[in-house]
Amino acid sequence: MDIITLPLTVCAMLVLLAVFSILKIRRSHARHLARYQHGIEWLQSLRAFLTPMQQHRGLTTAFLNGDKDMAIKIGQVQQQIERQIRALKSQGDWISSTSRWEGILDHWQRLSANYINHTPSYSLEQHNRLILNILHLIEDCAEQHHLQELTIDGQLSAEHLWQSLLFNAEFIGQARALGTGVAAAHHCGSVERIRLKYLHSKLSSYNQVCNNNLCRTKLTPLLASIQNEITIQEPSITATKYFGIATDALETVMKEFDAGLLQVRQQAQKHAS
Repeated sequence: MDIITLPLTVCAMLVLLAVFSILKIRRSHARHLARYQHGIEWLQSLRAFLTPMQQHRGLTTAFLNGDKDMAIKIGQVQQQIERQIRALKSQGDWISSTSRWEGILDHWQRLSANYINHTPSYSLEQHNRLILNILHLIEDCAEQHHLQELTIDGQLSAEHLWQSLLFNAEFIGQARALGTGVAAAHHCGSVERIRLKYLHSKLSSYNQVCNNNLCRTKLTPLLASIQNEITIQEPSITATKYFGIATDALETVMKEFDAGLLQVRQQAQKHAS
């Protein structure tokens, strides 16, 4: 190799090295983006699974406390849950590899088949445990797909969605279920009153720090209803009306979750580019 060809050879090798480095970086970015996108898609599907499960809890609590008109709605929601389960099973391999998912399915099959034979308090407790397990599955999904690396609007950590929003939504869901049962029974016992006051306190705190004006608009009447119409000796609101007030508040928080997840998807594309 003479003095002329040596520099050319070195330059060619450097160019090839640069090309290989660029290709490696691009492949890495593509893998990261695919992982983020898969995780976000799973979160969307699990959110669609969570919502009817929370509805089922409230409707069955009302039914077991005497509101037999809820029976048709319960059947409809159970069908919706089964459709979501089939959709999740067909979405991909990730969920079938998690032991938590198998536990959720087993718990749901037993609860949906036997809730009618349970006391209201036991059914409510079992629903709470099942839903908590779903929330933990959502956290597992986000962590395993590294979604905590992303942000909302480039500022707030994406973890806010599943560590804060969904758990505050669950407080509303529990207040909806318990309060609907109280309204259906036309009586608020001491145990229910203590639990509802605790949930009222949690939701009041959330209402004070929530940056979503629409959320505060929907939470305020729910808080007023719990205090003035539910946690009294003889509740003065129907189960259906209270369920609707609580649902309005819950759906507002869930819509905020959906909007935040959309922003996370957009951030993922920038993060991996």
